[in-house]
Amino acid sequence: MGRTADADVFIEPRFTPLLFRVDAVSLEGEERKTLIEALTAVARNFPGDEVIDHPVREKALAIALRLDSMDAAARETNDALIAGTPLPPSETFRERGLIGELLWELATRLRREKLEPADPRLGLLLMEIVMHIDPEHAADRQQVYRGAVPKDRDAPNWNNVVTARPPKTAAIPARPRPPAREPAESVVPPAAPGKPGREAVTEGGAGKRTPPVPKGPDIRFGRDTGTVHVVLDKAGGRRGSSAPNVYRLTAEVVDVEGPRKAGQSPIYSEEGIGGSMAASLAPALALLQERYQAFPQSARVKFTLESVLDGSRESLRHDDLVAPMFVLMDSLLSGTELDADFVLSGTIGENGGFFSPVHSAQWVRVSGEAGLSSVIAGRSAETELKDALLAGESELLYRVQVFQVVSANDIVPILMKERFEEVNEAMRSFGEVRDLLDKYSPEDLARNSAVQARLEEILDKTGAHLSAKLLLAFGRGELPDSLSLPGSVGRVDFFLAPVLHRAEETANVVTTGSVGSMFGDSVSALRTVRPKLHPEARTYCDATVDFMLALEKYLVLGNRSSGIAMQAANELEQARLRVRQVSEQFDGLMQERPGETKAAGASGDE
Repeated sequence: MGRTADADVFIEPRFTPLLFRVDAVSLEGEERKTLIEALTAVARNFPGDEVIDHPVREKALAIALRLDSMDAAARETNDALIAGTPLPPSETFRERGLIGELLWELATRLRREKLEPADPRLGLLLMEIVMHIDPEHAADRQQVYRGAVPKDRDAPNWNNVVTARPPKTAAIPARPRPPAREPAESVVPPAAPGKPGREAVTEGGAGKRTPPVPKGPDIRFGRDTGTVHVVLDKAGGRRGSSAPNVYRLTAEVVDVEGPRKAGQSPIYSEEGIGGSMAASLAPALALLQERYQAFPQSARVKFTLESVLDGSRESLRHDDLVAPMFVLMDSLLSGTELDADFVLSGTIGENGGFFSPVHSAQWVRVSGEAGLSSVIAGRSAETELKDALLAGESELLYRVQVFQVVSANDIVPILMKERFEEVNEAMRSFGEVRDLLDKYSPEDLARNSAVQARLEEILDKTGAHLSAKLLLAFGRGELPDSLSLPGSVGRVDFFLAPVLHRAEETANVVTTGSVGSMFGDSVSALRTVRPKLHPEARTYCDATVDFMLALEKYLVLGNRSSGIAMQAANELEQARLRVRQVSEQFDGLMQERPGETKAAGASGDE
C-alpha cells in the first residue's frame, strides 16, 4: 500500500530520475522554460481553486523540477507550499483553461513526434495533469488519453514520487500497479511499557518495525536494523596505490536511558566510525533533520563495519560512509527496507548533491569480485567508466549494473527493496543481456542491433541505468576517441604503482628472467593503450615504460659492482627521476572529486 494523506496537506514530491529521463527529452530553450512556468503556475496561481488540490500541485512541481531542478520560481513555490506560506501569483498563466490548452497541445506533439526516447512518457504525464486542471474538457480528451496508454508500463507511475490520496473523482480510471512499500508516515500504537518512545517489533519479520509517527518531536524509528554494502579505500597513500575493498555497514537502533543529552549525536559507533566525520556528516544530518523535523530522543543508531573480502579496517577513508549512513538513517526513520545487495559509497554536499568516490572503475570491479552486481554511483563515475570501456574493460559494465544519481534524494527509490517495477524490469532485462556473454564477446554483444534495442528499452524504463547507457554508446561508436586526462593518468598509475612498490622491496635482490617474465605484461598493456590515452598523458606513459625496462635491466644483473651494472644503475636513476618529474605534473588531478567544488546540490541528471 502506498503512502496516503489528507489532500489538504502539501507533501513535497520526490524529484526522482525514475519519473522520466531528463536527458532524453527533446524540449530545449524557451519551450522548456515555458513548460516549467506553466507547471509552476498550476502549483502557485490557484490557492483557493477546488479543482486544483495539493496532489495535483505536487505532480506539477515534480515534473517542473525534474526538467530544471534549479528553477528559482519552481523552488520558491515548492518551499512556500511546504511551509504553508502564501505567495503572490505569477505574472503569466492565470487561467486554468489556457494552461490546459498549452499542456495538451505540447503533450500530443510529444506523443506524436517522439523526437527523443522520453518524449512519449512526458507527454502522458502532461496529459494527466491536463485531465485534472481542465475538467470541462476532460470528457473530450478521455478517449485520447486512454488510447495513448497501450501498455501498462507506459502508464504514468507516480509511486514514491507523490503521496497517494483517496481519489476525489473517477475522471481518470486507475490502472493496477505493483504494491508500493509500507507507509512511511502513519500513526503507530502507543509505545511498549517500560520503553518510552520505542515501538514494539511487529510480526512482519526481523528488523521490521511498526510504521513511525508523523514528522516532529514524537517521531519514532520505523525499523530496527538496516544493511548496505560499501567500498572503502585507504586514506592518503601514494597516488595510484588505490586498493578499495568491500565492507558491510549495519545500522541498529539502540535504546538510551531517558532522552538523549543536549548536543549528543543521534548516531555512534564503537569502532570509531563517525568520530572524525562530524563535518562530513553535517549536511546529511541536516537533510534528515529537515525531512523529519527531529530525531527520536529515546534511541540512537549504532553503526558497525565488517569486511567482506578480508580487508583491513585500519586507516580507511571514512568520509565515503556518509551517503550509506544517510540512507540507512532514512530507512530506519521511514520504515523502508533496503536492498542489501547494492553497493553504495560516497559523500553528500551541503545542498544534497551525491558524490561517489574517485577510481570508480576500481570499486565497481571489486564489487563484482565480492559477488555484488549492483552499484549506485555519482556523476563522476560516467567519465571514469567511459575510460574503462575505451581501455578494453567492456565486460566490467556487463557484470555489474551501475545506476547513476546526482542527488541524495534519488538514492532510496533505487536502493529500496520494493522499488519501482520499471527498475526491477530493467534489471531483469539487463541480466538477460549479460547472460549472452557465454555466446558472444563483450564487443560483439554491444554492436548487436537486437542488444542495442534492448538497451534502449532499459533506458526507457529508467534513465539512471548507467551501464546500459554507456554500453549502448560504446556499441554505436559514440564514445570519445581517447580517455579523459584523469582517466589516462589513472591508467598509467595503475601499472606504475605496483612496479614502484616492487622496486623499493627488491632493489638489492638479484633476479633472473626477462622483461617478458617480470614486467612484460604491464609494458605490453601500456603500449597497447597508449594510442587511446589523452595526448598530455602519453609522455607519462612513455616515461613509465622506460622506467620498467630500466628496472628490469638492473634487477637481472648478478654483479652489481661491474661497470655494466653501474651504467644500468645510472640509467635506472635517470629513468626514475624522469617518471617522477612527469608524474608530479599531474599531482592533485586525481585527488579532488569531479564536480565537488561546484554546486553541490545540483539535482537531476543534466
